[in-house]
Amino acid sequence: MPSQHIDLKQLEQKVYRDSLQDGILEILAGLLLIMWGLVIADPAAGTVLLCFCGMMLFLFRRSSEKLKRRLTYPRLGEVVLRDEKPAPLVAGILLYILATGVLVAVALTLLGRLTTAEWYRWLPVWIGLCLIGACWHLYSKSGRVRYLIFALVALGGGFAAGSPRLPARMDNIAAYLICLGALSALAGAVMLIRFLRSHPGYADNQSSA
Repeated sequence: MPSQHIDLKQLEQKVYRDSLQDGILEILAGLLLIMWGLVIADPAAGTVLLCFCGMMLFLFRRSSEKLKRRLTYPRLGEVVLRDEKPAPLVAGILLYILATGVLVAVALTLLGRLTTAEWYRWLPVWIGLCLIGACWHLYSKSGRVRYLIFALVALGGGFAAGSPRLPARMDNIAAYLICLGALSALAGAVMLIRFLRSHPGYADNQSSA
């Protein structure tokens, strides 16, 4: 009997890719970015939103899991993904964030613009660079090219958001987060609708029974 070669890495990547086709990650991340943008835009009126943001960030994984149990698992089945080691992952994220922050600071210094106002103005570029790291991680885990496209959009949007001189120092950041969040949530909603239509699952069968 001929032996079959099974590429466990490709198999794991396929499982992870399938788990992301429902768009739930994009919707929740987009809503979180929008709310952070609204808080930054008007801190005085954003106390309630700030508390909600903190709660949503804390419950992000639990909220995602509940939505998947209701919408995704009945259609695809439940798959338990291997948890990554938290300590090396957190250390890598913090190191990457620090490195990108230093890169932006050095660039502003070379351009003679390392002032408080210019730092706030170009902070969207730093956020975009941080999102590139997150998107690359998702791409390496899933193989979905859309995360590379979103990374380019996030970085390009950072330069676009930093270009105009808006009145308040936090306006560039707020506009960037709200626009990027809306784009992510919209893309996630489209993905979710397509997923539900292409995977009717037992939920629709139950309603028609």
